[in-house]
Amino acid sequence: MSSPDPRHINSVVVIGCGAVGLPLCVAFATRDLNVLGVDIDAERIWLCQSGRLEVAEASLAEALDQSIEQGRLKFTPFCARASHRRAFILARSDACGRSRRPGVDELGELPPRLRWSALKTTISS
Repeated sequence: MSSPDPRHINSVVVIGCGAVGLPLCVAFATRDLNVLGVDIDAERIWLCQSGRLEVAEASLAEALDQSIEQGRLKFTPFCARASHRRAFILARSDACGRSRRPGVDELGELPPRLRWSALKTTISS
């Protein structure tokens, strides 16, 4: 059996678990990725993790519950360092100010080289 490609990313961190971030979390988790949903709202984290969040689409609620049960989707108010590669997605509508550049504080864990790359990929044209 060959070892996995070290460049392969099978873990995603979604920063912001609101109307955009939560469906993204579920979509990635249902595609066999390990997903960490990060949000500063402790109540939202608890509601998401416990499966008690009211979701309009029944299929999204079902996929959310299944992803949590399978251990593919977890929620937390912070993001710690990891020994494996991860993709970061900033899914917060309030993260961009007048400069249209997300706040670096949201990506505090990333090394500066990766931080700029992540910032560039979150800005719409």
